[in-house]
Amino acid sequence: MLSSIPFFSCLDPSEMEQIEAAAMTRRYPRNTILMYEGEDTGSFYLVIEGSVKVSRTNEDGKSIILSILGPGDYFGEMALIDNRPRSATVTTRSAAEMVVIPGRTFRRIISNNGQIITNMLKGTLTRLRHANEQIASLAFKDVYGRMAMLFNNLGREEKGMLVIDERLTHQEIATMIGASREMVSRIMKELVNGDYLLVEKQSMVIQKTLPYRW
Repeated sequence: MLSSIPFFSCLDPSEMEQIEAAAMTRRYPRNTILMYEGEDTGSFYLVIEGSVKVSRTNEDGKSIILSILGPGDYFGEMALIDNRPRSATVTTRSAAEMVVIPGRTFRRIISNNGQIITNMLKGTLTRLRHANEQIASLAFKDVYGRMAMLFNNLGREEKGMLVIDERLTHQEIATMIGASREMVSRIMKELVNGDYLLVEKQSMVIQKTLPYRW
């Protein structure tokens, strides 16, 4: 799994072997805080099972969810390189299994091979482009457009439908797209009534292509 993600995708086999040798597997229960915003830790995490939420807190103490990450997603890569404090808090939303690479071990590896950093920076460009798309979405799309983009990003195709493996609360959706919970609830209700969205106990299913506008 490590070699398939953008951050490590540009490494050659010998470089990848060094990274894999430093990796370990860990399991965490639901609601475990893996890292706090502002703390000085440097481990890298790759989600194998379960999901986590990435959040930040503003000066008024209000928490904002930046993203929900599931299997195949990763976080903590920036601290591996610049060794700066964490930029967000990450909490497990369910029991989760992770691949973990300790920061100290990783930095020892790259100190002997500077080319690894160059190759990883190439892979990081993929995430930067995705971040630019998200910023543009918040700036130019209305609430429905941002919600539709969120669902498309989180979903996976299955039998002609889009399945979101986590049932997000209306408040979680609202904080992720920069909208009020009331507006999200209204749009969600209309999507359900129009047979576009099926909300199940542990998941949400987009049953047909969402309309361009609402």
